[in-house]
Amino acid sequence: MTEKTFNEVITNHFEKLELFTTAITRAHGKNHPEAFEVRELFERISEKVNNAEGNKPNLHDEFNQLRKITDHFPFLEMYVKHMQVPMKC
Repeated sequence: MTEKTFNEVITNHFEKLELFTTAITRAHGKNHPEAFEVRELFERISEKVNNAEGNKPNLHDEFNQLRKITDHFPFLEMYVKHMQVPMKC
């Protein structure tokens, strides 16, 4: 994935991910504590992206943790494919 494409994904999707991870944690966190782990990982990803100053940061560890936490939830797989992060790092 080119830097331009990566930055477009960040621009087009991070605001929604911020909203969704917060809303899902509030609405379902009581019965699904893994939602807090997903939110924490999103915050870590967001921090890495912001600190990368427009470059593509290494997010392999975070995506591997997301796969483990979500047990390869299909939505995550679609997002990872869109981000072009290798499934096996």
